[in-house]
Amino acid sequence: DWNEPMNWNWDAVPDGNIAIGNAANPFIARISADIPATPTDIIVGEWFGTGVLDQTAGTAQTGTGNWMKIGSGINGTGFYNLANTDSSGGVLTGFGTGSGTMNVSGAVMMGEQYSVQTGNNSTVKINTTGAFIVGYAFDIGYNGAKADVFMDAGTVKVGDSIYFSRSPSATNSVSGTSSLSISGGSIIVTNRLVLAPGDYTTNAFASGSHATVNINGGTVTTDVAHNDSWAAGVSMASGVWDGNYAATNGGGGGAATLNL
Repeated sequence: DWNEPMNWNWDAVPDGNIAIGNAANPFIARISADIPATPTDIIVGEWFGTGVLDQTAGTAQTGTGNWMKIGSGINGTGFYNLANTDSSGGVLTGFGTGSGTMNVSGAVMMGEQYSVQTGNNSTVKINTTGAFIVGYAFDIGYNGAKADVFMDAGTVKVGDSIYFSRSPSATNSVSGTSSLSISGGSIIVTNRLVLAPGDYTTNAFASGSHATVNINGGTVTTDVAHNDSWAAGVSMASGVWDGNYAATNGGGGGAATLNL
């Protein structure tokens, strides 16, 4: 239980400091009610460890401008389930529908931010009547990580873009695989979806990187002002992938697959 002080170091629920969950079966971190204390970053699984965070209900949040990291550090493995993990039913998640909402003020990173690593694994499963709110970028498969997002129901709101298999720089570029699979719900992106874009500045692809989006239901909508990376301003349940990002921004070696 997240709200139980005795479950944390120093016998205190994180409030104004980083919350790190490096526990898996049978000691799974669980949010089933609103968390009154606000941590800075929320980290699930880092540094050769495995972490699992189940959020079945309630509202949780990071501090202002702070991040959520899933599967970070060297060889970190993280699982975040925004669903009712006490029941089954979701086509993709395998879990029942929960009612939780996660509000991340900053970015969400699935993978390691700073060092070049190849052993990171990150999984997010969403089946909720609530929402997954990301204030800034949502990086799926950063810096060589293997990262997968599965969504059956709920709302995902991203304040910037969703990036798949992005690298920190051209010189520190590691190939990775990332995927987003949707059977229901809605994803609303303020800017764009960018599949296997390479690094921040030169868009140099890591050879072998691959990003896949599977939409079997639900909708993905992007900003009408950004149409170089994704068909803009349309429901992607019936939209068209234009695939122009690699052609117009240089780079090579990355690949993207869109299955509607």
